[in-house]
Amino acid sequence: MSDSRLSQVHQLHPAPKADQDALREALLERGRQAGVHVEPEDGSNMRFEAGLAVAAEMYPLHPFDIQVHIGLFTWLGFIIDDLNAELGSDLDNFQSRFFRGDTQPCVILQCFASVLRSTTDYYDPVVANLIVLSALAFVNSNAIELRREYQTIALTREALSWPYYFRDKEGLPEVYTYFCFYKEVCPDISRFMPAAPEMGKFINLTNDILSTLFRL
Repeated sequence: MSDSRLSQVHQLHPAPKADQDALREALLERGRQAGVHVEPEDGSNMRFEAGLAVAAEMYPLHPFDIQVHIGLFTWLGFIIDDLNAELGSDLDNFQSRFFRGDTQPCVILQCFASVLRSTTDYYDPVVANLIVLSALAFVNSNAIELRREYQTIALTREALSWPYYFRDKEGLPEVYTYFCFYKEVCPDISRFMPAAPEMGKFINLTNDILSTLFRL
């Protein structure tokens, strides 16, 4: 590497960190307004902290209001994923109610629906559509997990792609891919959309690795 290239590398500075204190307060306030609270038990706090960390650490250069949007989405997503058995059949008809504009039967799902509807505030409409479709697939996957028939599915040689297929629906790869490309700085979809499939694979496989390590 030439000296000029080395000097350029040496001039690089770490990316600025998000204001986590301000972000924390904003997320808690948005939650309070919607009726979503952090409970004393460890699981509730872990879900909130995960939402905060994703927004602050994965998207540190995003505008503050988009970080709040991402943090709230992620916090609610962890609640839905962890407590899907408690939400039960309310998950089955989430999409139908969402498309009709009906009120969801519980605070968590109602807040999640509101977050999805606000996606076009920050993202190009077609990008927002992809984010919302991925989020709807995630909710539906949680509903599928509760079905007795799902528990009996056995992997066969004829259906080797099933685990990845379900991970792709459940893992929100398009959501976290397209969260990178908000419309203010990424108006041209041709500059980033071709990268989405590979980014999604990376997110899915990384999710699997981290999930495995977490269970060890």
